[in-house]
Amino acid sequence: MVTNEVFTIDSNIMGHDASFCATYVTLSFSNEPRHLGFEEIFQLTMDGSPIPVRFEWNKKKVTIFPLDGWKPGRRYHCDLNGTLILQDGRSYKVSFDKFFYREKNNHTFELIEYSPLDEKYVSYKEKLQFKFNDPINVASFLNDFSLTPNDEHYCVFSEDYCFIEIFPKNGWRNNISYQWRITDTISAYNYILLNCRTGKFHGPVEKEIPSILSICPVDSNNNNVWFEEKVLDENLYEMQPIGIMFSCPMERVKTFSSITILPSCKGDVSALEGSLDRFIFTPIEPFKSNTRYTITVSNSATAESGLSLREDCVVFFTPGFDFLRIKEIDLGSNSSITDFSNRDLIYDYTVSGYIVEIRIHFSTSIEAATRPTVLKNISFAPVFPASAVYPHLTSVYWNETGERVSLLWENFSIDSEEVPYFYSLTVQGGKNGAENGTGRFLEEDLCITISLH
Repeated sequence: MVTNEVFTIDSNIMGHDASFCATYVTLSFSNEPRHLGFEEIFQLTMDGSPIPVRFEWNKKKVTIFPLDGWKPGRRYHCDLNGTLILQDGRSYKVSFDKFFYREKNNHTFELIEYSPLDEKYVSYKEKLQFKFNDPINVASFLNDFSLTPNDEHYCVFSEDYCFIEIFPKNGWRNNISYQWRITDTISAYNYILLNCRTGKFHGPVEKEIPSILSICPVDSNNNNVWFEEKVLDENLYEMQPIGIMFSCPMERVKTFSSITILPSCKGDVSALEGSLDRFIFTPIEPFKSNTRYTITVSNSATAESGLSLREDCVVFFTPGFDFLRIKEIDLGSNSSITDFSNRDLIYDYTVSGYIVEIRIHFSTSIEAATRPTVLKNISFAPVFPASAVYPHLTSVYWNETGERVSLLWENFSIDSEEVPYFYSLTVQGGKNGAENGTGRFLEEDLCITISLH
């Protein structure tokens, strides 16, 4: 409200530089002015230029319409300055001015283009470019734009203030990564930028900055080692090594110390013989099935040139799953069984010294803590006839690697001419059956029938 003694003017324009969405401007006076005199000193401008309007009077109230309609996003100015004569002949000095923006329906202020794109390398004096869909508020942009590291720079704005170029004052530094950020800046129409925007680019490369080309499973055969073209996830098994391929030769000690695996897995890191761009982590203990691991190569890994990785490299993986298998059941001098597909076969066992010795060879090592559980899932029991005696397990021996177990039983029934005696050797499978301690278990029960004589 503008007041000149007892003469007042009210308007439907609220505030200063406010958003305005009505279809017309209204001015209400405390006393009715002479209409023609008012229209001669009133002016409505758009972005600083006068525009034609239409007046509709209702005694002390005037409604003002722009003849060409409102233009969304434009800045308008209602200006009434001069001497206003009332219908009763009195005159008043008036000064009324209101700035406002025409509201855009569902409008957003956006950064629509920028360069260089993320992670790109720039030349020494290359400029950054930003394009917006509306004119920028210069003061707001200068306050809300940040560059890290904050090298000196200056901005050049286009005539319509929708396009900005940013130049480094002393050039971009070699081998340095930069990040820019624009937060809460506003347009010339007072719209706040939609979302915080960030970007990353790299200064010129003086020397090659090391990068990781691949982290993958490693296979070996005799003296040959090769890095597989596979991701780690579900492709790495138990004791299989992990390979890390760099883009250039690396400094050995710093690279060794940069590699970590969580949950912790004991192992050794080495460089491939004759090559410092390929490193191998060889586990001393197996990776556990159904466990999510993280391998990190930190940015402390340093190339022979003295340059480090730009950032940590983190890879998540779950070891691939493979069932525990029984490779062989050795019945001593009687027979060795490797094919268990025909479950109807009956194997002969000639007893010597009233002892039955059976050796079971598993596909992987059985961890020491798990071996008692494995033994509980191995049974040697009579099948026929009902009078057959139950044997007693009297001795157990595991070989050094934990892959083979020798089992000795005593107290059993032996075939006679009149009565054959049959026993079954069963190794229980499933998740609650025999397992190796790293999560691998027999897929199903394995059972063979033995005739003792």
